[in-house]
Amino acid sequence: MESNLNKTNLLRIRIKHDPANGIGEMNDYVGYVLEEDGMGNVVAIVPQMGGDTMSFGPGQYTHDDVPCGDDEQQADPLSTFKKHIVKHLIERGYHDKVKNHMDEIINAKDVSQLENLLHGCGCNGVAVLNMYRDFVSDATV
Repeated sequence: MESNLNKTNLLRIRIKHDPANGIGEMNDYVGYVLEEDGMGNVVAIVPQMGGDTMSFGPGQYTHDDVPCGDDEQQADPLSTFKKHIVKHLIERGYHDKVKNHMDEIINAKDVSQLENLLHGCGCNGVAVLNMYRDFVSDATV
């Protein structure tokens, strides 16, 4: 199941705590986000925990920096930048903007569409430039 989920564009997360274990027991589980509410709560499928959908709050998981897809292939730069935009907007408290424009972000065919969307969300030219800088500085070569 997990190998098939890795071939999707689902956001991958790491679960910080297995609810079946005690507080002191920590295991590393990978989950795949099926639904987000814009407030940090997610519904995810976690194959190692039975494959059923589970709900997690913002403090129960972290975003996995490894993109889904074939690990041998490099991730599509536009898709990676889209994820960066979503992360950037959420980190700055624009959950409602992300929620309202998620379809536009996902379906954008080039960066100019994304820039127009960012300007519509209230980002000025300097903010967009800084987002590009953050993206490039976070990229691994």
